[in-house]
Amino acid sequence: MSVDEEFREFVDEIFRTILDWHPTLGTFLGLHEYDPYMDDFSRDQVLREIRQVERWLEELMRFDLRELNHMNRVDWEILRRDFEIELFMNRDLKLWERVNNLGEIVMSAIYLLFVKDFAPFEQRLSSIISRLTYTEKIARDLKERCTRPVKTWSKIASEVTSGTIGFLKLIEQTARSMKVSEDILDKYMSVEERSINVLVDFKKYLDEEIIPEAPDDWAIGRENLIKLLRLRGIKESLDEILAMAERVKAETIKEIEKIGNELYPGLSIREILDKVREEYPKTPEEVLEAYRKAIHEAREVLRKTGLVPLPEDEDLKVIRTPKPLIPLLPQAGYMSPGKFEKQVGIYFVTAEPDRLKAHYYAMIKNVSFHEAYPGHHTQLVWANKHPSIVRVIGAMGAIEFVEGWAHYVEELMVLKGYGDKKVRLAQLEDQLLRAHRVILDIKMQCGEMTYDEAVEYMKRELGLPEPVIKGELNWYIQKPGYPLSYLYGKIKIKQIKEKIKKKLGARFDEAKFHKAILEEGTVYLDILERILIEKLVGDADDHEF
Repeated sequence: MSVDEEFREFVDEIFRTILDWHPTLGTFLGLHEYDPYMDDFSRDQVLREIRQVERWLEELMRFDLRELNHMNRVDWEILRRDFEIELFMNRDLKLWERVNNLGEIVMSAIYLLFVKDFAPFEQRLSSIISRLTYTEKIARDLKERCTRPVKTWSKIASEVTSGTIGFLKLIEQTARSMKVSEDILDKYMSVEERSINVLVDFKKYLDEEIIPEAPDDWAIGRENLIKLLRLRGIKESLDEILAMAERVKAETIKEIEKIGNELYPGLSIREILDKVREEYPKTPEEVLEAYRKAIHEAREVLRKTGLVPLPEDEDLKVIRTPKPLIPLLPQAGYMSPGKFEKQVGIYFVTAEPDRLKAHYYAMIKNVSFHEAYPGHHTQLVWANKHPSIVRVIGAMGAIEFVEGWAHYVEELMVLKGYGDKKVRLAQLEDQLLRAHRVILDIKMQCGEMTYDEAVEYMKRELGLPEPVIKGELNWYIQKPGYPLSYLYGKIKIKQIKEKIKKKLGARFDEAKFHKAILEEGTVYLDILERILIEKLVGDADDHEF
C-alpha cells in the first residue's frame, strides 16, 4: 500500500467515526441512513472525542508530507488545523461546559428533516420521531456537563427553547394537513408531548436556576482570541486587523457620501440609505419574482461571461417561507445541498405583507450575489464536487474563505457593471456593517467593550433598532472570531488576487483565478494562497511558497 493510499484510508476512518458521533452531520451531507439517530451530548462523549482527536493528531504527524501527492498534502494541512482548533476549543477553552442550548440542539436535529423533501413526508416524520426520543437524555446531559454557564448565552437558550416548542407544533400541523397515517401521527403526538414537557422544564431551569446566578463572562480574552486566529492561519495582529477595519469603514463612508451626493444631493448617509430602501416590491408575489429575476440575471452573467465558473448540474429554487417558519427566517435564508445529494439549493424568502419594505430592490440584487451567484451557492456546490470529503467537512473552520468569498463577489459583480449605483450603495452598507463586526468582535472578545456598550455603539454608528442590534450581538458573543471573517476574508482574497496579478502581469486571467479558487473546495486562506501561486504562477517563478 502506498503512503497516499494509507492516508486516504486514515481519512475514511476519521469520516466514518465522525458520522458515528454526529449522525446529524450525515443528514446535512445527504447520507440519510443516519436520519433516525442522534448525537451524544454527554460529558463522557465529549471527553472521548477529545482523546480520539489527540490520537488522530499524533497519527497524522507520522505521515511524511514528501511522500503525499498534492491533494493529500493539502488535506493533511487542513486536518492538522481542524484537529488543533477542535482541541483548543474543547480541551483548552472547554466551551462545551458553558453551553446549555437544548432548544437549538433539538431544532437543528430535525430542521433539515422537515424542510428538505428528499423523501416522502411520512418517512421524514418517522426520523423526526426517532430523534425526538433523545430529548430527555440530551436535557440531562446538558445539565450535567454545563458547569460554567454564561448568563447571556443562557438567556438566548431560553428564548430559542420557546421557538423550538412552536416548531414542534408546526410539524404537528403539517402532519395533519398532509394526512399522514394515524399510527405515525399518534407516535408523533406522543413524542411531541414528552419533548415539549422536557423543553418547558428546561426553560424553567434556565430562567429560575441558571440565569439569575450565572456570570456574564462570555469573552474568551485577548490571548485566546489571538491563538484562535493563529490556528486559522491569520498572521496579522489584532491591532492590524482593527486598523484594516477602521480604514475600510472610513473609505466606505466616503464612497457612500460620494455616490449619495450624485443621486440625492444634500442628504446625510442615513437619509441616503433610507432613500434607496424606498424602492421595494409592493406585493409578496412581486417580492418572490424580484428574487427569482435577480438570481436568474446573476446566473446568466456567469453563464455568458465565464467571470466565475458555474458548477455542473446545479440548481437553486426560490421558495416563499412557510408561515410557521417565519420566526426562524425573518427575512430570507439559503440552504445548501449536501455533498451526497442532488445539487439543488433552496432560497427561502419571507415575503409577508408586513415585511415588504425589508426586500428593497437594491438589497435583493446584492444579496443574490452574496447568497446565490457567484456567492455561497456557487461556492458550496463547487466544494461538494471536490473528490475529498476533507474539503467539505474538514475545513469548516475556514470561515474566512467561505464568508470572505461571498463578500468579495458582491463587490466584484457591482464593479463589473452588473448592479447600478443603488445596488452599490446597498453593497457598501453591508460592507460598513462588516467593518463594524470586526471592531465589535475583537473589542468584545478581548473584554474591551461590554454588551451594553456594544448596543450603544451600533445605535450611534449604524442607527439600527435595538432588536436588530441584539440579534446581531447575540451571535457575535457565541462565535468568537467569526464576525471578523467576512471583511478579513474579502480583503485577503483581494490581496492574493493582486499579488498573483502583479506576478503574471498581462498573463493574468481573472476567470482562471476564480476557477482555481473554487475547484479547490473549502480551504484555509493562507493554504489557498500557496496553492494558487503554485497553480497560476508556476514553479519557475521565484516565490516564498
